[in-house]
Amino acid sequence: MNAIRHPRSHDAPRGAPSAAPAATLAIYAVFFLMGLWGCLSIYNSAPYAENQIPFASKQLLWLALGLGVAIASAQVPFHWYERLTVPTALAAYASLLLVLRFGVEQHGMRGWFHLKYCFAQPSELAKPIFILALSVLAKRWNSPKNLFPVLAAFTLLWILPLAAQPDFGTMTVYLCGFVLVYLLSNGSFAHLALAIPLMAIGMAAVYFKEPYVAERINAFFASSQHHMAGNWHSTQFARALAGGGFSGSDWGRTVWSNNYLPLAHSDSSFAALVETVGFAGALPVIAGFCALAYAGYRISRGFEKQPRGVFIRAVSMLIAVQGLIHISVNVGLIPPTGITLPMLSYGGSSMISTALCLGMVVSAARADSGSNSNHISETQPAPGDP
Repeated sequence: MNAIRHPRSHDAPRGAPSAAPAATLAIYAVFFLMGLWGCLSIYNSAPYAENQIPFASKQLLWLALGLGVAIASAQVPFHWYERLTVPTALAAYASLLLVLRFGVEQHGMRGWFHLKYCFAQPSELAKPIFILALSVLAKRWNSPKNLFPVLAAFTLLWILPLAAQPDFGTMTVYLCGFVLVYLLSNGSFAHLALAIPLMAIGMAAVYFKEPYVAERINAFFASSQHHMAGNWHSTQFARALAGGGFSGSDWGRTVWSNNYLPLAHSDSSFAALVETVGFAGALPVIAGFCALAYAGYRISRGFEKQPRGVFIRAVSMLIAVQGLIHISVNVGLIPPTGITLPMLSYGGSSMISTALCLGMVVSAARADSGSNSNHISETQPAPGDP
């Protein structure tokens, strides 16, 4: 006679839940500690300004709100995110189109909605929805013939509004998200190689259409010619880094970040941080991004063949990749482009977007975040019963 077994309280694959508690706790800890580090850097990057306290206090408020968003979004079962992928993706994409018409222009790009008390950047807030939609599409069209064209066409559709703003830094992040989801879904490197000519054509179009892009690229490859205007950003980065040294400047004396470093509170956050706390103080930031990527890997084990497994790994790695791009720009490894440092750069949209990403990662890692379809029926014999 078959034994009657009650349904399991967890539907996660064997081995996954054991790694989740420590990893999810690490995610919250890294988010909060790196956010606090960013607040201190923002405060110290403008020591002679009259409004450094409002900047830092606003960022602290965004950090607290972001932590609340991360915790709240983690409580939503992940299968609800999957079910609502289509309407949320449509809403997010609509915001990218609407900002072109109703947004405000800052720093040469139209990418923000001016609300009553703050600015909202839809390209940042749409990032987790974009990765989720890619992950669901990858599961739906996971075949050698369909996977690349479907994901590539979807990505191209999303980056066109970003090109119209223009926001080439965020475009780069979205393209990296596409590559991550594609490869994590067992995509082929050969198919990615086929896209290189198209990417080259797109880069050439940007180079010849946008004079400031051409100027920065030319200056990057002719870095010895410091008189070139396009090399001005890289020169300020280098001097800020040199000013920080190993242990940082005296507190309240970050002269270069305050006077010369462009957008020290956002696009130049890492250089400003190094001038503040030195190379020794910047190492924990790099370690924090590595920890997030590793935590995503740990809690996704056992979910590799599900959309949530791809989402967990892709979004946690994308946060680290965006941090790597920002750091690479600030240390002069790649040409300058405007991109924030997640959790450390000033701005509510970036903070809330990162918090939502991490909250959804924790939701996907929860053992009870799947639908009931995977549960063993109360009257159905479990595998192995006679």
